[in-house]
Amino acid sequence: MRIRTTFLLALAAASAGWSQSPGASEKANLNQCIGGLRGCDFSRLSSGEIAQVAAAVRKVNLSHCKARSTGCDPTLLDPADVAAVTAGYKQRNLERCVEGGIDCDPGLVDAKDVAVLTVARRQRNLDQCLKGLANCDPSALDATQAAAVSTAAAQRNLEKCLNGAVSCDPALLNAAQIAAVREAARRRNAEKCLNNSPVCDPTLLDAKQAAAFKESARLRNVQNCNKGLIACDLLQLSPAERSAAEAAALDRNYKNCLQGFAGCDPSRLNAPQLNDVAEAFRRRNPAKAGR
Repeated sequence: MRIRTTFLLALAAASAGWSQSPGASEKANLNQCIGGLRGCDFSRLSSGEIAQVAAAVRKVNLSHCKARSTGCDPTLLDPADVAAVTAGYKQRNLERCVEGGIDCDPGLVDAKDVAVLTVARRQRNLDQCLKGLANCDPSALDATQAAAVSTAAAQRNLEKCLNGAVSCDPALLNAAQIAAVREAARRRNAEKCLNNSPVCDPTLLDAKQAAAFKESARLRNVQNCNKGLIACDLLQLSPAERSAAEAAALDRNYKNCLQGFAGCDPSRLNAPQLNDVAEAFRRRNPAKAGR
């Protein structure tokens, strides 16, 4: 059945081709030639049709040349088209040069556009210098630009120093900036001390900061003792704080015993707690409970 269907479709297609009028066939050939298709038969074209094909070829070639694509053949361009293509390419090249593109061809820039290109290059260099970029050319700056760049560099250095960056250059700071940087360093050190940082320098703290640092250390020690941490210093606790830490230790021991942990110390349990621990053991080990 499939073979028969294929045969009938092929026969229908062939019949359609045989029934095509001579005029339609010539038009189809003309369209193929205009479209640059391989099925074009130039020998069947009239002189008028050849002129249509030639115009189409020139139009496509002009499009390729305007786009600077590899399909461009400059020898096929009319003189007016040559001027238009050249002007368009020079304009695009000028735009690339103004933007600092790597595909800029300075040799194609007309004398009348050199001033525009020079202004753009100077502005681009100024922007790079203001940002402290490596491709800045200080020698291309005028006096006003150099002063602006120097101010921007000083501001960047000040921000680095205020943030404690290693790239800070203290030699570039004035007296007011040095004072601001020292104050910022003291604030950073105070924060480090409050956070128990190992790089805290207590000798740099003022009276208020030292008091806050001492209080934060005391609170940390209370928390360490309440949690039973090795960093606990019992000697630094007040009587009330020590009583609270001991109560927390008894509660931790009771919970360890209830769960059967190895850290349980039964000697620190009271009678009700011992009963609770025994009951918890029986629930965990029902097979051993009756022995």
